[in-house]
Amino acid sequence: MRTTLICAALALGLGSGPALAQSGEITIWSWNIAASSLKSTIAGFNKQYPDVKVTVQDLGNQPTYDKSIAGCAADGVGLPDIVSIENGEAENYWSQFPDCFVDLHTLGYTAEDQKKFPDFKRTELEVGDKAYAMPWDSGPVAAFYRRDFYEKAGVDPASIKTWDDFIAAGKKIQEANPGVTMTNADFNGDSEFFRMISNELGTALGQAIVIENKGGAGGYIAWQAVAASPADGYTVLVAENALGINQALFKKHPSGFNPLRDYDAVGAMASTPLVWTVANNIPPMTFKEFVEWSKTVAGNFNYGHAGPGSVSHLVPEVILDGTGMKAQAVPFKGGGPAAQAVAGGHVAAVASSLPVAKAQMEGKIVKGLFVTSNKRAPSMPDVPALNELGYKFADVDLQFWWGLFVPKDTPEPIRAKIEKALQTTMANPAVRERLTRVDTDPSFAPGPALRVKLENEIKHWSKFIDDKGIKVEQ
Repeated sequence: MRTTLICAALALGLGSGPALAQSGEITIWSWNIAASSLKSTIAGFNKQYPDVKVTVQDLGNQPTYDKSIAGCAADGVGLPDIVSIENGEAENYWSQFPDCFVDLHTLGYTAEDQKKFPDFKRTELEVGDKAYAMPWDSGPVAAFYRRDFYEKAGVDPASIKTWDDFIAAGKKIQEANPGVTMTNADFNGDSEFFRMISNELGTALGQAIVIENKGGAGGYIAWQAVAASPADGYTVLVAENALGINQALFKKHPSGFNPLRDYDAVGAMASTPLVWTVANNIPPMTFKEFVEWSKTVAGNFNYGHAGPGSVSHLVPEVILDGTGMKAQAVPFKGGGPAAQAVAGGHVAAVASSLPVAKAQMEGKIVKGLFVTSNKRAPSMPDVPALNELGYKFADVDLQFWWGLFVPKDTPEPIRAKIEKALQTTMANPAVRERLTRVDTDPSFAPGPALRVKLENEIKHWSKFIDDKGIKVEQ
């Protein structure tokens, strides 16, 4: 059987690996910009390996997937040496065709090579001690810049041709504009979590899973779409705790939507904490210092959030209530812009998702004062947990949690089959390792337990919201 390597940069990037032939031919399937990028590396590769002929075939996106899946199903017949695919699709290949791919360690991909990439980039590319792929980003991105900052630093954007140029320019800009930082925005939808387990769940169910990310209206578009779907088990909802928060907060929604009435619970899947991040331009280094600092602020300090009714809106309100702090909420259009605002010093604090906060803290552009779980996050062992702060907070869950639901009146044998498949998936060592690596606790609970959790979330959030007079409706 012919062995395929996943991720097109692999053979070219590891050309010095011991398993790479010194002569012969390498054929690569790819498409669009990825194919063009690969073609641009051939000349440099051939300077080191002049007797290796490299051919990049631009097949187009869908044909690349169709032909590679067909080749794996045919025991490798007709496959090239290398296939370029996207991270989100990668696991679908080796979960179905584990013998179709080579372990990159046999090609010279060492532990030191792996450390060059962040964990979240490798999560979907490795299974146990095997690395079926290595990360490679080739898609186009856009960088926006402040013209006044560049002009003050004497930097001409047109002069930036390479990453080295970009880094050098950044240093000049920061020197000329003290306190200026560059950060990222997290625009991924909630589907990212489910993508990390979908292939194993599909295997447990014996059928493929198609993920459709329906954003908008604070989640209502997706929630109502599933509620209105046939109760046949073919449409399921991945929801997080906003499902309960919104039911407590928005009491006048014209649709009359009610998750307790419109869904049957399948099972709880996982949870992950938020991180209380604060700007570098304020002095507190601990949460105790932050509380004391808040008392000295003329007026109230401000905190950013992802929008009215979002988890990052209500969680800080619970923290404020428990500590007696006063603050002004500043809404943004998503968690990414809110995270950018605290990094830029435009707001004092933001309750950010752990992956975003971790990246910002590693870049030293924010400070993380605590996580909203009752145990410390493994990737942030020096950041205190919620129960270490010494305050009593309202009886609500301050973490992100995910649950699986089906439309109401789905036949019990179908619901039970999905629940069993979910339980099997969440017990899968590969899934648990993958989620734990990104500080997500794979904590399965059966449908009845998820139903009770949702009931309690709505009940407790309703009490807190009503008691505090929090309103976002007109």
